[in-house]
Amino acid sequence: MGLRPSGCWTCRIRHRKCDSRTPTCKECTDRNVHCHGYGQKPEWMDGAAEEEKEKLRIKQAVKENFRSLRRMQNRARQHRRDVASRLHAVPAHQEQDWGPSGSISPHHGGNLPDSELDSRDYAPNNELNSESSNNTRSAHIELVRQESGRMPWIDSHDAILLMHYLDQVFTWQFPYHSYASRSGNRGWLLSLLIQQGPLYHAILSLSSLHQSVLLGREEEYCQQCIAFDRHSRALRELCAFMSCKEEQLFNDAAQMTEFLSSGIMLITFEVFRGGEHDWQLHLNALTSTLSQLTTQNGFSPQDDHNDFHWDKMHDHLNFTENKDWQGLQFLITAALWFDILSCVSTGEVPALPYSQWLSISGLDTAAIMGCQNWIMALIGDLANLKQWKDNGMKIGLLSTRDLAVKGQRIETALENGIAQLDMNDKVNLVAPMFLRHDVDRFA
Repeated sequence: MGLRPSGCWTCRIRHRKCDSRTPTCKECTDRNVHCHGYGQKPEWMDGAAEEEKEKLRIKQAVKENFRSLRRMQNRARQHRRDVASRLHAVPAHQEQDWGPSGSISPHHGGNLPDSELDSRDYAPNNELNSESSNNTRSAHIELVRQESGRMPWIDSHDAILLMHYLDQVFTWQFPYHSYASRSGNRGWLLSLLIQQGPLYHAILSLSSLHQSVLLGREEEYCQQCIAFDRHSRALRELCAFMSCKEEQLFNDAAQMTEFLSSGIMLITFEVFRGGEHDWQLHLNALTSTLSQLTTQNGFSPQDDHNDFHWDKMHDHLNFTENKDWQGLQFLITAALWFDILSCVSTGEVPALPYSQWLSISGLDTAAIMGCQNWIMALIGDLANLKQWKDNGMKIGLLSTRDLAVKGQRIETALENGIAQLDMNDKVNLVAPMFLRHDVDRFA
């Protein structure tokens, strides 16, 4: 069968790049125009009046499709505004396990859009919530849990979205996740999803958004409306959760895991939808929380016993079950990755003590994101070097000699690391040869 030289006849007359899909190409499907296929040259393509008529018809169809998409975009935008304006109006009895929506954002008006929610709304140590209010909400949570006392019911559509996340989105989100690693078991994730807390709704929103890009144009915008509705719910749930649970956060691994995982899902949602800045408030909430954890555990740069750091974190967070330990290990590693890589976009330095944490046994970025710890540490060092250089230039005291020394130190570490990788590759190639030799000798 001969190769198709330049796509379908519709794309050829429109001078568009065609992916040559069958029976209709994606370009024609997305524009909602008739795809004339790849067969014999159509009769109307005569270089005269009939061809001009068809060109005009196709052009009109493309314009009408564009107007239709704009109308759907406007409806979706208005829907998101309506959802944001109703955030303060949801009655307390309609909220799930974490408390009334009225307690979400004490210092915000009820009609602010989601992007204006501050990280203070759900970061720990929010002094705007009184102790008596926290006690009331905690009692409400315990009462609801006691009354349920059984496996929560999951809507069929929610179940589809959850499975889509576990099967499709998780592997896209963490492409190098290894089930053989120390943090490979995802039982902690399932345990949190069953609770139907903030993470549950954050994952539903991310899964809906991911599904929307796999659908046709009209279905895509409908699915995005669902995704943003879920996203609003996730924000409300997380704010209410933090208003009730902030005192327990540093003493309960399960609560810390819920908070960190929800924040990471919200970061991914904002990045995936193309937001330039909204993801930063969620990352700031995570890093400010983990920084407090570091302070409370007395992590010290002078301490050379890496396991000691992790043991103190382990003891402080009251790890009673293995799933909590694995989940927190996974999430802290992911938070480190986000914190360091964000420097490329923000021009800031990492907020977390990455040098100490990346040397802790068990925090392995390669097992989640594919980049080894020493490379991540060097990226953080480069961000610090840039800030040091910029500060020196601002005050006119930049030492080019010191800059060269610091830069050379990073370059040497990078070259040594690459050399070690090459050596490991050679060992991996030679080892099977020795193994075959030993087998032949003892056969």
